[in-house]
Amino acid sequence: MMNKRVLCEFTVKVENLLTEEGVGVVLERCYAPDGGYIGELTAGRIAWCKEYGVQPQKAKPEDTACSIGWQEDKARWWAWGAAASHWFAEGIEILDGVCDVIGVPWNTAPKNDEQAKEFAIIFAEKVARAGTVV
Repeated sequence: MMNKRVLCEFTVKVENLLTEEGVGVVLERCYAPDGGYIGELTAGRIAWCKEYGVQPQKAKPEDTACSIGWQEDKARWWAWGAAASHWFAEGIEILDGVCDVIGVPWNTAPKNDEQAKEFAIIFAEKVARAGTVV
């Protein structure tokens, strides 16, 4: 039996920049299909997305960076920010501490994939404000 492997799709843009000191730097920046910034090619977020098959995307159209992603093989939405990451899936109870973060009662479980995505967006917005880098 063959295992299905879901891939993370992204585009790598090579950018040649100069530092303030005039030193040339080459950056390999990764972007999701919706144009959202994911991270540097060598960053942990890219390896994590590839390993788990999470397809990053922007939480809102006006965002410039990806903060949520869909994991097809597990049917769950991931959310991440400066301070934490977590996943949400239909029918699976959310951890109490995460319920506190997104402002829902303890033992709440998303009713469907759309609600799981809504919770992921709220979580990503909350942890983005924490001020530290993952």
